[in-house]
Amino acid sequence: QVQGEESFVRKDGTICPISYSASPIKDQRGVTGTIIEVRDVSAEKRMIETLRRRSEELETILDVVPVPVWIATDARCQTVHGNRTASELLR
Repeated sequence: QVQGEESFVRKDGTICPISYSASPIKDQRGVTGTIIEVRDVSAEKRMIETLRRRSEELETILDVVPVPVWIATDARCQTVHGNRTASELLR
């Protein structure tokens, strides 16, 4: 199986990111064909970029808040991150 991501250019000139997967069809004689799946991942790419920007915005806001803030990144609170004020408080 082969898989990956590429960018195609549409007729109108816009870029379309796609995800693809190619799997061989085999029988007792060997490979007799290939199944190819191609999927437009434009919406996923936009969502990932939006989440990345929002995460950066949140980190910036938390760093300038003058009160200590700790955020647990797991359900058991074993991994905790603090903003700049929280880090200074623990020095």
